[in-house]
Amino acid sequence: MLKLFVILVLLFSAVICKSSEPGYPVCCDSTIDLSLQGLIQDHVDRLMDLRHPDWGWANTPEAVLGIQLGDMQAFFGLNKTIATMEAEMKAEIYTASVGKLGYYAMAVQSVCEDPREFGGINIIARILTNLKTQFGETTRTQPKDGWYSYGLGIQALCVSNQHVPISTTLRIINGQSSDGSYGTVHSVDETGQMLLAAICARKQVKNNFFLKRWLTLAINKASTFLLTDINPDNTGNIWIGNKYSTPAALLGLQKAGVTFGMCNVIAHDLANGLEATEPEGAISERLPAMSGKSVLVLGSDDWTCVVPDPIPAGYVPSYTPDATSECYNVSASGHISVKLSVQDSIGANVSGPYDSTQQVNNVENGNTLLQVMTQAQCEGIFQFETTPSSFGEYVVTVNGVTANDTIHQYWALINANTLQYLSVGVSQYVPGDGENILFQLSVW
Repeated sequence: MLKLFVILVLLFSAVICKSSEPGYPVCCDSTIDLSLQGLIQDHVDRLMDLRHPDWGWANTPEAVLGIQLGDMQAFFGLNKTIATMEAEMKAEIYTASVGKLGYYAMAVQSVCEDPREFGGINIIARILTNLKTQFGETTRTQPKDGWYSYGLGIQALCVSNQHVPISTTLRIINGQSSDGSYGTVHSVDETGQMLLAAICARKQVKNNFFLKRWLTLAINKASTFLLTDINPDNTGNIWIGNKYSTPAALLGLQKAGVTFGMCNVIAHDLANGLEATEPEGAISERLPAMSGKSVLVLGSDDWTCVVPDPIPAGYVPSYTPDATSECYNVSASGHISVKLSVQDSIGANVSGPYDSTQQVNNVENGNTLLQVMTQAQCEGIFQFETTPSSFGEYVVTVNGVTANDTIHQYWALINANTLQYLSVGVSQYVPGDGENILFQLSVW
C-alpha cells in the first residue's frame, strides 16, 4: 500500500526547488551547498581508504570516474593512479567486457586524456569491435555481457564523440521490453544505464526523424518504468529499485528531463547513506549522482580538468581486502557469465521485475555460487554478508538489506531461469553459463 502511495505522489507531483531549500543538483538546477559538499568529501575519503598499495582499486576506472565526476579537486595522487590504470587496461584489453572497456574509456576521458591513444591502445576501437560481437548469432536477443555493460559501452562512444553504429542504436530500440525495462528480469540497474545510452544516442541523430522519434519513445518508456519501481526499504529510505540501482536511475531521469516530487527525498537518502562497510563500487556509482553529473558531461566542450590537491603528508595507500572477501585470490579469467538478481520486497513476483541485476563475467566454470558472489563483491557490483552454518555459508545481508530473523525473514535462493529454489546453499551450488540467481527476501 505504501509503494502505491509513493508511486501516486511521484506521478502527480513536480520538483520544487526554492531558494530556502537548495535541493540536490541531480533533481534541480542548483549548486552544491556546504552540507552536500561535506557528504561528497566523506564518500571520497572512504574511496581513498579503500585504495590499494599500487594506487588503484578493485575496479580502478570506475573509481576514477566516480571521483572525477564527484570532486576531482580531491583526487590526490591522480598521476600514480593513471599509471596503474594504464597497466591494468593493457592486461585485460582483449578479455574485458564491453562495460569494463567503457569504464576505461570514460575514466581516461575524465582525466582529459585521449581514449584513442592511451598507453598506445585505442580503447574506442576495442569497444566498437566488442559491441559487434555482443549478439553473436542473429537469434540472440540479449547482449552476452548484459544490458548494463552494453549501455556503458554506448555511453563511452558518445562521450568520446564516436558515432554510435546504426545497428547498435536499433538494439537500444528493439531490445526494450514492453514495460520500458531492459533485460529478461526487468532490471532497474540495466534500465538506468540503457536510458543514459538512449539519450546520448538520440543526441547524435541529426536527419532521421523516425529514428529520433523511436529513441524518444524508448526514453519515455524507460523513464516511466523507473518511476513506477520506487520502493521504501525496511528502514524507511526511498529508492528507485534499491540503494545500489538508484544512482544511475536518478541520473538517467535527470538527463531525460523528468521531474518528480520525491526526487529530493531519494537524493537525500542516497547522499546520507554511506555505510562503513560499503564496497567501493557502490561509492563510485553514488558520487556522480550526488554531484548531479552523469558521464555524458564528459562529451561537452565545458569539461575541463583541474590540478588535484597534493598528496597528504604521510599518506600511503595500504588497503588490502580482508580474508573474508579473498579479492586477491578471485579468478576472473574464466569463460562463463552468471547474473545475480536481487528482490528485497516481501511478496514480490518471483518472475520480476527485480530491484537489481548484475552480470558477473569471466567466471571460472565450476566455481561455486559463493565464489561468484565474492568475485562480484570484489568488482564492486554486489554486496553480501554471510554467517557460518552446518550447511556452509548462510546469506544474511544482500546489498545492504539484512534479513530480520526475529520476524522470520530470510534470503531465498532461486534459479530465475527456471523459478525453482536452489536445492543447496551458496557454498555448494555451482551455477552454469548464463544462469541467473535471484536473491529474494522472503518470510517463513
